[in-house]
Amino acid sequence: MARSAFLSWLAAGLDGSRPAPRRGHPARRGGATLVLGAASGYGPRQVKAFVASLRSVHDGPAAILTDRPEALGPLLERFSVDCLLPAVPPGYAPHPGSARFLDALQAIEALYQDAGTILLSDVRDVVFQADPFAPPPAGVEFTIEAEPRTLAEHGANLRWIAALAGAGVARSVAGAPCVCSGTILGPRDDMLRLIRQMMLLMAVPRSAVPAAFGADQAAVNLIAHWRLLGGAAVLPNHGRIATIGMTDPAALSLDPGGLIRGPGGRVSAIVHQYDRHPVLQASVEARWEVAAEPELPMARPPRGPLASVAKRVPELR
Repeated sequence: MARSAFLSWLAAGLDGSRPAPRRGHPARRGGATLVLGAASGYGPRQVKAFVASLRSVHDGPAAILTDRPEALGPLLERFSVDCLLPAVPPGYAPHPGSARFLDALQAIEALYQDAGTILLSDVRDVVFQADPFAPPPAGVEFTIEAEPRTLAEHGANLRWIAALAGAGVARSVAGAPCVCSGTILGPRDDMLRLIRQMMLLMAVPRSAVPAAFGADQAAVNLIAHWRLLGGAAVLPNHGRIATIGMTDPAALSLDPGGLIRGPGGRVSAIVHQYDRHPVLQASVEARWEVAAEPELPMARPPRGPLASVAKRVPELR
């Protein structure tokens, strides 16, 4: 049987032989909640709205995994957010979109033993408008991202599921709504269970294809719709979380204080994908003084012939 590089990498994280992420500066907060984001390749301008808006509504522990601690460390310290440095041992590593979940699992278990409720979140396109943990979730909360579209109507996601688990499996969930993997929260034990399920599902396909293959998105949709996680709920969009990338711009508005309002005037605690709407993006960046931060180019995935080949050749598994 061929040795699987991905599964060997995953096992090293689960059995403790792969080092856990470490803090780039002393812990900034203690408490029973945790906001945990990943900012691979990002500079301060891509992170400022996330941390500044979070601290305007919530004072609990928060951390960001980054591969650019020199660039982000001072900003994170200013907003009392932990700067986490993932372990990068020599040898095989999957795409950061997959690796961040193992980093998150290890960080939660090693550094945040008191965190009873956890929010895993994208960073670059997320802004906070109210306390994300009020009221506390009873179980893991998955949020629909593009109502009333089904996965079949949201073609990219169905293709990702087919790549993850086959065309037949994709057809079996084609009529279900599309759940977003970018913002998920729930009780600690359930969130750790969710991450382990995701990592095992992501062991099936190749994960080296940046952006072109949403393994995390596919895994989350299968977990949600197969009900692999007891007590988890699939919730409508524009509740606690609003994922607005595909929301009709006519249904979105700004109130006088700069809050983003969804359909019916609803103000969600967490707004995801606001940058798909230029007017909202400009408002968010002005409100949180994004332009005051140093402008550093975002790190881009490798390009050229070798990168092109990597997109078409399955990873060693």
